[in-house]
Amino acid sequence: MKRLVSAEKMKQLEKRVFDLGVDSFAVMEKAALRIADEIVARTDVSAKILVVCGKGNNGGDGLAVARMLKMSGYDVTVCLPFGEPATADAQKNFEIVKKLDINITQPADFSGFDVIIDALLGTGLCKDVESDIPEKINLSGAYVVAADIPSGISSDTGAVCKTAVKADLTVALGFKKYGHLVYPGKEYCGQTVVHDIGIPFDGWCDTFETDVEFVRNTVPAPKNNVHKGDMGKLSVIAGSRGFTGAATLCCEAALKSGSGLVTLFTPENLNEIYEKKLTEAMTLPLKCENSIDADLLLEHADKLKASDAVVIGPGLGKECDAVKIIKFLFENEIPTVIDADGINALSANINILSEKKGEVILTPHMGEFSRLTGGSVEEILMDRLGMARKFAVEYGVTLVLKGPGTIIVRPDGKAYINHTGNSGMATGGSGDVLSGIIGAFLARGIPAAESAVAAVYIHGLAGDIAAGKLGRESMLPTDTISCLPDALMIKNQE
Repeated sequence: MKRLVSAEKMKQLEKRVFDLGVDSFAVMEKAALRIADEIVARTDVSAKILVVCGKGNNGGDGLAVARMLKMSGYDVTVCLPFGEPATADAQKNFEIVKKLDINITQPADFSGFDVIIDALLGTGLCKDVESDIPEKINLSGAYVVAADIPSGISSDTGAVCKTAVKADLTVALGFKKYGHLVYPGKEYCGQTVVHDIGIPFDGWCDTFETDVEFVRNTVPAPKNNVHKGDMGKLSVIAGSRGFTGAATLCCEAALKSGSGLVTLFTPENLNEIYEKKLTEAMTLPLKCENSIDADLLLEHADKLKASDAVVIGPGLGKECDAVKIIKFLFENEIPTVIDADGINALSANINILSEKKGEVILTPHMGEFSRLTGGSVEEILMDRLGMARKFAVEYGVTLVLKGPGTIIVRPDGKAYINHTGNSGMATGGSGDVLSGIIGAFLARGIPAAESAVAAVYIHGLAGDIAAGKLGRESMLPTDTISCLPDALMIKNQE
């Protein structure tokens, strides 16, 4: 799985190498060469190029790129909006640039360039860019390349500090940073490519980008000699009058994800609806109407205890005493996925998380996470990763913070940022599908954190396949479910 680093971690890795005697200027040269190679591969030598350089080492990278492109035959202009470089390595590159026929200026008009290279701030700095440079770059019409990360984007949170450069291509140096994957930063990065610059990792990492190899190792293809009991018994506590679709989507997604047996608990008067909608799932009708009665459900305690996992919450409604059911699941060490109305009930009774004996996965969207934490959506958006990590560690749960670039955090704080999925999945019901996939993997005996990471990846991949077939505007959660077999086949390919 690909490692992600914070600005501080990258600084530590660089210091470790430089303290051993590795020449920092040589590392800058390697970084610049990687950026220059990306530009040469994408442009003709007739392209007019502007390199906008700050005073630090990111600016030094830009100056080295300018020199390399000039020596390759490009028409290059260097812009130093904040003055001459302030670091030794950047100053050294500046002296070299001055020996070449490179125009050094502070243009008021950024138009007329084919390519603009943003080398203003880089990873080590996240601060407001106190100038109109980002806006000029964004309005230039040029192809924009960011050195390491677009200026004005926090490499640790993905937040836009005040104003930021919007790149078409970002060349991440050494390793991807959190801001390359966490929105809104990811949107500002455009396409991100990563290049080795000779800074080895030290073996310790707490944040990763999801990938298919992890999923493949986590959720192996079933063996030939299994039976339905081996593939997991999942109970789903979901649905109410007007929200039968949520329960249906959850059950269908679980079945498509390999669950051996799925049982839906339902009010008796809604059972006929589910009997028509669900062919493969079983239903257990309760003698109540419109919404699930917790006391009647708990009369089937033995059924719940026999489950390998339980999903509670999708479409459950506010009438159900979900807290009573959740307490029972916690007391009996039943692996549990809590979503939607289950989370809403939990948010007013957050302390019961201390009573859990088994593994618990929470899958809030931003609004639900706001209710869980008491923080505003705006505050959370400023540091989704940090707040998700804090919550998961404090309450000892696996947290799936849904949204573009879904974040999954284990109880020990190790985090994963997902890159599959698309805007076509921003439709009511997508979260119910995800809960079903997580529940299926959890019921198969896969540990909670691994189930969550794998399910989020597969869910997004299935959505990407659906978008490729139908387009983002027309796809529905049922289309994502129909593409789960394709996603799982990709996962199973060697």
